[in-house]
Amino acid sequence: MHWRWGSEGADLDWSGLDRAFDDLRDPLHISVIDQRILTTGTKRAFSGFGEVPGSTYAGLLQANLEDCISCGQCNQGCPYDAHRAPFITLLPEALRQSDRVMLIPKATATRLLWEGQGGARRVAGVEVQGSDGHKRTLRPDKVLLTAGAFASSALLLKSGFTSADGRRRLVGQRFSCNYASPVIGRFTEPMNAGRGIQIGYIIEIPPQRMIIETAFAPPTVLGMMLSQWGSGFREKALQYNRLRRVVPHPLERWGTDRSTMRRSLLEQSPDPLRSGSLRLGTAGVGLVQCAEAMRQAGAVELFDSRYDGHSVALSGDVRSDRERIAAYYRGFSPATYVKVQSAHLQGGNVIHRDPTRGVVDSNLKVHGVDNLWILDSSVFPAAITLNIQYTTMALARYAALRLPLGERVMTSHAA
Repeated sequence: MHWRWGSEGADLDWSGLDRAFDDLRDPLHISVIDQRILTTGTKRAFSGFGEVPGSTYAGLLQANLEDCISCGQCNQGCPYDAHRAPFITLLPEALRQSDRVMLIPKATATRLLWEGQGGARRVAGVEVQGSDGHKRTLRPDKVLLTAGAFASSALLLKSGFTSADGRRRLVGQRFSCNYASPVIGRFTEPMNAGRGIQIGYIIEIPPQRMIIETAFAPPTVLGMMLSQWGSGFREKALQYNRLRRVVPHPLERWGTDRSTMRRSLLEQSPDPLRSGSLRLGTAGVGLVQCAEAMRQAGAVELFDSRYDGHSVALSGDVRSDRERIAAYYRGFSPATYVKVQSAHLQGGNVIHRDPTRGVVDSNLKVHGVDNLWILDSSVFPAAITLNIQYTTMALARYAALRLPLGERVMTSHAA
């Protein structure tokens, strides 16, 4: 982040941000996950990366878990509060510790009201609509906007704010996200994907600036990422307990420009081969490496999310199986139509030292507004790897420690 964000104009106190990460570990119960909650498929998939060239084992996932019982319901919301999310840890504690903290549920911030002009504005009021439709105006000394990448940008735009000087539109620009396309392997024995935590290991591929996660979350993955239609889809779906998925995440910016994604999947070349080697873009190389890891792990069939539904049958013979995998990706091109999934929205109100190029400064205060800070993922100047929540919370703590003291502070979580 230091290099990547610094090159994008973010002049943060990096040692201060490091301390903010450390400060949150204990309150959020962040630690290396217990291997006992890993699924059979997670362990099996990870075993295949030991022989993949260029891979670096980054370790077990670190997560905010406590007393996880491996129910496999992570993406549906933990029914046992083993996932120690802030709304069951930090927020209740804040409410207990101070009668000055008030939580107003089912209220939506609909507009910011300004006073002053140009680069000397301040928020004079926040229009809030309750669940009954009634609107009222709150008049806090300071406003902390934490509504997320899209909603924070939407609130600012609806309130008439585009930039510090009002001469350009910086709000809502430079969105990015994590994007990926998986490789799925079929094994002869059960993988028990629904009996444990859904992500277990993180693998780094430094030469390709890539992270690979051993993630599988049925039934979500089956619904969104299986390639077959009709009877082909049904055949794969019935075998879901023998499937395992690994997902490569390229660490390059992908915004709303589809051509950027296409270039990352495949170099724009009429000939996909060069000296016998595949000429794939970053994401394409990740797919090949994941396919090789699946072969190493003992998969008997592998496929990605391409619409044509083609897959590769593996025999166990190293040479012939590698030739089959190479042939599978030899025709890989934009016309292959591989499905791409995206998550973890970032950007929109990015950090930059220059108020003509960014929305917030190094303290996350909005340029040109005396009493408005943005403490969410919309300030990210460039995409980071995988889940963004820990970084978002560390940035919020980093900024909170630099806030001037005041009497009335309003935090808006919804827009």
